[in-house]
Amino acid sequence: MRVGHGSLSEYREADEAIRADFSDGRVRMSFEDNFLAVSVDAPDAKAAYDAARAFAELFAHALSVQFGMRFGAEFLFVEDDQGVPRRVPTSYQVPFGVTWYNLAETRDRLGTAFHWAIAADDRSRKAMLYFDHACLLAEFAWTLPITGPHATFSYALAFLQLFKALAAIVGEPGVDRDYQRRVAELDLPADFWSSRVKPLYLIRNDEDVAHYSLQPPEPGAFLNRFRDAAGVFKEALSAYFKWLSEKAS
Repeated sequence: MRVGHGSLSEYREADEAIRADFSDGRVRMSFEDNFLAVSVDAPDAKAAYDAARAFAELFAHALSVQFGMRFGAEFLFVEDDQGVPRRVPTSYQVPFGVTWYNLAETRDRLGTAFHWAIAADDRSRKAMLYFDHACLLAEFAWTLPITGPHATFSYALAFLQLFKALAAIVGEPGVDRDYQRRVAELDLPADFWSSRVKPLYLIRNDEDVAHYSLQPPEPGAFLNRFRDAAGVFKEALSAYFKWLSEKAS
């Protein structure tokens, strides 16, 4: 189905519309207003679609830097060199999820959350704020195509905020000299740092989280890691509130 602007409010004269053409011999690009056509040589419609879409996305990234705001391209149709439309199989993400509730356990957790809110100090408040923001980023990632790079990057940012929540409680090397002593003070297992926190610390340092990486993002890489880190944080924060309670009594 061919597309067009339809009837628009007149915000500029027709002869003022953007019209531009670019080519390097392999890729040809033409603009008419906000319609972009990318022409490539390919053996079939699917190969042409893949190549043109990849170039359009890269072009949009470059244009975003020019303006300081995000640009994107939405696929509309593909046609051959004779102008005949071709069908291209495309995939779509359909959000689906199931949440299980244990009512008795939920009731217990409500009480725990109440006591934590009453007892919270500056450190635990900031840790829970980091965790809340991590969950917000994870929720946003869920709205993105799961196999695309932006979902992976958003989960990586969520993981970073989650690790900051954990580090606010147990400390981290290079920032807190007492990070190992904190674990002992909270009466956590002796190997808690080495077996539970250090693997997350290495992910934070080495896997495109806190530092850049030239490796392509691995789809879904941080899904399980986020869940694992959330469990470690919950254990550490529980120990912290127990320590606060004992300290106050």
